[in-house]
Amino acid sequence: MRKHTRPDVLSIVQYAIVFCTRYRLPVLQDPALAVRLEALLREKARELGLTLREVRVAVDHVTLVCESPPEIAPARIVAQMKAYTAPRMRQEFAVLRTRLPALWTRGYCVVSVGVSPSVTVLEAFLAAQPPRPPQQRKPRRLQEDDPCQQS
Repeated sequence: MRKHTRPDVLSIVQYAIVFCTRYRLPVLQDPALAVRLEALLREKARELGLTLREVRVAVDHVTLVCESPPEIAPARIVAQMKAYTAPRMRQEFAVLRTRLPALWTRGYCVVSVGVSPSVTVLEAFLAAQPPRPPQQRKPRRLQEDDPCQQS
């Protein structure tokens, strides 16, 4: 598992993403088409800085499980993946041009995939944080009219 980090931030963000072909038509059944689609998805994922854990191309939908930097919104991931793959797939495979007005539907499903943070990950993060500098406190002056200071 890769952790996207800055010196002061530790994040592990994973999503399961599903998007469908237009009208749920089973146009992704050709094995060559599925292989090319997976290659394009992996190419775009590298460009975005994502780690694809799983790619499943079914006849009428695609399922991705990916790790993402926290700066990239899930909606952006989906939009980028669809926008990158659709024109390339339609250009390379005539069946996608003749049977569909567009390759993908507008909708999608995104679910955050739970990663149970282990105690060791949290302890490592806390250990990496710089210690808080001790504060020099000025002695508090007592005021005679302060009701909290009366005994």
